[in-house]
Parts: sequence; structure tokens; C-alpha cells
Amino acid sequence: MEQLKEGLVRNEFSSIPYSWIHHEKLNKSIYIMLPGLGYTTQRPLFHYTTGMCLNNNIDILHVNYQFAKNKHFTSVSQEDQERWMYEDVHLLSKKS
Repeated sequence: MEQLKEGLVRNEFSSIPYSWIHHEKLNKSIYIMLPGLGYTTQRPLFHYTTGMCLNNNIDILHVNYQFAKNKHFTSVSQEDQERWMYEDVHLLSKKS
């Protein structure tokens, strides 16, 4: 099994780190984990689910959004935060 850690950068204030955990053999199954605003892929629910996927030969993509830790994100209005998240998710979907 291998783990690749990368990230996408939209601008100087916004990046999306992610980890792709995959088996050595080609796999046709992938589980994409998208945590909520205040939750991470390192928390118990995702940790448990990651283990289940690995035990069942399923590759995993952990998307590690950092919105809650980003002082630029938290300083803008809710409308701007929603736009920011949309633009980040849109960038990530183009990469996939």
C-alpha cells in the first residue's frame, strides 16, 4: 500500500491538501472522504472508515480542507465563505 500526499493551490490564501491511499495493484474502487467544516479525516469516524476500506481493498482519497484554520477564510462574510468553498471544490473536481 502507498500513500501519496499532495495539494492543489487556488491562490495564495487557498489550498486543498489531500492524501491518496492506494494499493500496489490496480484497483477499480475508491472511497472519497470529504470532512465537514470543523472535522478532519484524522478524526474517529474517518479513521474507522479508512481501516474498513483498506481491509476491503478499496483505495481512499482524503480531502483535507483547512477552512476552519484559515484566518483569511474566517475573516470574510458567510456569503464570501460559501463562494470560497465552492471555488475550491470546483477546482478539486476539475483535477479528479
